[in-house]
This record gives sequence, structure tokens and C-alpha cells, in this order.
Amino acid sequence: MTMNAIQAKTWASRKSGDLKIVEQEYFRHANAFLDNHPYIRKQMENSLNVTLLNQDFSSKERKTKTRSYYKRRLKTPALNKAIRRSLKTSFTDMKYELTFEEGVFYDSSKSGGFDFGLYDVSYNVTSFWNYCYGRRPIFDGPARWNKELGKRNRNEWKLAAYSLKLDPSKLSSGENQIHKKSKPTVIGEIQFGNWGLVYRDILKTIKIEHAENVDLLIYVTAAGNLATYISSSTVNFKSTKKIFEDFQNVLSTPIWLIGVDIC
Repeated sequence: MTMNAIQAKTWASRKSGDLKIVEQEYFRHANAFLDNHPYIRKQMENSLNVTLLNQDFSSKERKTKTRSYYKRRLKTPALNKAIRRSLKTSFTDMKYELTFEEGVFYDSSKSGGFDFGLYDVSYNVTSFWNYCYGRRPIFDGPARWNKELGKRNRNEWKLAAYSLKLDPSKLSSGENQIHKKSKPTVIGEIQFGNWGLVYRDILKTIKIEHAENVDLLIYVTAAGNLATYISSSTVNFKSTKKIFEDFQNVLSTPIWLIGVDIC
């Protein structure tokens, strides 16, 4: 729906909007997983049905031979930040900027991984121990272990290592430690970028699948009016659904596709 100049000015003066889930699709029995882990569904719904503050609304003028009109726009950097803040409120154990290397998940400030995720810290730290000290350790395993656990944001890892008695001074190297995973592994992406990024995210998921079982991929994208507020060339629910349908025989990970709108 187009606007005149007065409506465009009013739209651009907005600073908040009500985010809501308007469409959902499940692939590879993701709904069954969510039925068994209802807290994940509930907390995601709480995170994505919420009022978002500090949003960046704008308008874009279009002209024809007979008139000029304005289209609604919403810039995505502020939208992304607000959704992440909402996730942090609902999920106290959520990790962010999640990468996966050699069987281990790392959450850090580096970009290029998944936007958010959940994993069993004790299971993950055991995998990291095996990477550094196990049956086939890397050549600088002890240095890598000390460096990673010495980081300021690794208190949770250090506590898990202490609880699991993963102490280099007491355990001999060359033997893998075993810890049964007790919490699901979930990875997630908030995707409002170019539609081609969906393929990149699929490749990242396949890479993880080769080494680790992922219980759920949560994929959040624009639907309804929000898809038009961003850009016609960006990811939206409809195009993402079609891509996931094409790749569902390649991906083994259950996928929860969520379309959000803002009003």
C-alpha cells in the first residue's frame, strides 16, 4: 500500500512496532521435536511476538508521469538487534554468533556462523577435550585448551571442565572421554539479507551435519508486509519455503521456518 507525503512523514517518525509470527512451516518432523521440547517453541514465540523499540522506519519516494507516491521501508540492522535482545530476554542459555569447527561449537563475537543456538555445554567441552587431548589430538592441543578456557567468556566451559574432571594434570592424553548429550542442539538464523544467503546457510548446516547431530534449525525471515518494507530482493518466507522444499532430501536436520511481520 502506497502513501502520500503526509503519511510518509508519519511513518518515518515511528520508533516502535509490534512484531508477530504470521506464518510457520515444519520440515523433517520439526513439529514432533517441538512437541517433545515445548519450552523451545514457547520461548521462541515469546521472543517473536513482542513490541520492538528503537526501530528505523523510513519511506522511499516513487514518481510516475502523473503523480508521486511513497513506499514504506524498514531498515534491518535495528530490527536484527531488537530481535536478538528479545531472544536474550526469553532464553537465558542462548548462545550467539555460533560457529562449528572440528566437532566443537564456539560462541563468540565473530560473524559468519549462525546467529544463535543452544547446545549441551558439558558435551561440547568434552568434545573440545577430545580435540585437544583425545585419541587423535591436534599437535598444539594443550596450548589450544589453555587458550580457549582462559578467555573471559568461557566461565561456563571452565565450570563444566571442573565438574567433568577434565584436568590435563590428572588425565592422560591419547584417550577420548565420553559424555552423553543431555540437551538438544539447536541452531538458528535471523535472515533478512539477500535471498542467496539462504543457500549459504544450507551449506553451513550440511557442514555441521557431517560431524554432529543437529536437533533443530530455526530460521526466522520476513513475511507479510514486512517482506515489502525491506526489499523485493531479500529473503522472505515464501522464497525460503520453496528453497527448503527443494533441499529437504539433502538436509537431515529438522527445520522450523518462521515468518514474522511488523505493524
